Amino acid sequence: MIELKNVSKSFGSNSVLKSLNLKVCKGENITIIGQSGSGKSVLIKHIIGLLKPDAGEIFIDGIEITTLKEKKLFKLIEKFGMVFQGGALFDSLTVGENIAFGIREKKDKHEINGIVNESLDNVGLPGISDLMPSELSGGMKKRVSIARAIAKKPKIIMYDEPTTGLDPIMADVINELVIKVGEMPGITSIIITHDMVSAYKVSKRIAVLYDGKIIETGLPEDIKNTKNEIVRQFIEGRSEGPIKLR
Repeated sequence: MIELKNVSKSFGSNSVLKSLNLKVCKGENITIIGQSGSGKSVLIKHIIGLLKPDAGEIFIDGIEITTLKEKKLFKLIEKFGMVFQGGALFDSLTVGENIAFGIREKKDKHEINGIVNESLDNVGLPGISDLMPSELSGGMKKRVSIARAIAKKPKIIMYDEPTTGLDPIMADVINELVIKVGEMPGITSIIITHDMVSAYKVSKRIAVLYDGKIIETGLPEDIKNTKNEIVRQFIEGRSEGPIKLR
């Protein structure tokens, strides 16, 4: 579904991605973990076409996107749904209007209302379409953000730190939603997180980003039992080890 081949990106003298390689299979939930500043957000921006690499190739559904013209790139980006860390809801719009934002130009009003209600049902929040974002808790905002993403019927959903700022119970609710969405036909999910509890629960595979490269990928059980000292230090949350604070 997605493949990055020898992707490199620098900002001035700061080399963020270094001949990075990664494959994401159709229909899988893959989680990318790594320390703050390791380039996870830069990697996501390359996948959805917001940044172009200095070198390397990026394929989405077999199409190499780094040389696409703007119109064709925008059409390809329609395959994506995005769940932002803070929810990123529009404060001046109702919940229903937020969910409908990405589809309102392509559907009639009756169809839009049906999609909004279905999306809210899927995230366990029926009947709140008339509420404003200021009336929602943090966990509800995250669920509405997921509802907005799935309303587009995307092929690929990107989650940026979906459990950040949530208590353990609500974090698990979000984890269950990520799993549920990932089981929908044709959905491929990419999750960025620091939360290892979440990573182990929602992932079919985990990829570890360090020093601009994917240094290890594997099943959650493989990552738990890794012999790689860099990976072990990160997943165990130890300050001592080969990873040094920058």
